[in-house]
Amino acid sequence: MMVNTNVAPSAAEQLGKAQALLDEHVTSSATGRCLACDLPRILSLTAGGAPRYASLAQSGIGLAAIIVFAIGGGDPLTQFFFTLGTSGGVGVAILITVTATAVIGFFSRDSHGEPLWARMIAPWVALPLLAGVLYLMLTNLPALYDTDGWTGPSVLVPVAFAAVTVLGLIWGWTLRSTRPDVYRGIGLGSAATAPAHAAAPDDGQHRARSGARR
Repeated sequence: MMVNTNVAPSAAEQLGKAQALLDEHVTSSATGRCLACDLPRILSLTAGGAPRYASLAQSGIGLAAIIVFAIGGGDPLTQFFFTLGTSGGVGVAILITVTATAVIGFFSRDSHGEPLWARMIAPWVALPLLAGVLYLMLTNLPALYDTDGWTGPSVLVPVAFAAVTVLGLIWGWTLRSTRPDVYRGIGLGSAATAPAHAAAPDDGQHRARSGARR
């Protein structure tokens, strides 16, 4: 009996895509919860340890983006996933490069008990490599976006990233002057919202305790 070997790769490919989407959703939800010191505090609430509201917010943003593309008649494959996926890749490359620079600056003042490899050698090795990759990406955006020269997303995406960077710096300076406690918690992840979680660690538990008191 002949076996159709074309089915397995297709099924594996679809399973891989589903797993990638699930991983992205979980990561985005967890990130939203950790950023609740800056974002609405409700995003820090959990249900059974899961970031319920951060997950719902992430799903809502994704659904809104899909609806906008559907109304605009855009191609979901070439315009939605390809363009936004490429933009996300460029954005991640920028963040990683900036982070490598920040690591060097952070540990240059205090070793914080970290070994030399982690605080100096690895970042200095990574920084020129990351900068080189980022340079190639930024100078070849028309090829990445498949545009005819510097038009469309090849121009709009860098401008958007620059605008977001300026807004982020302004927001950081504002937090440092108006909410220094929140500013000091930047980069601490879920530990930054520990006091809020201690007061309301779980939305379901909070309702259960309220009911018991009544």
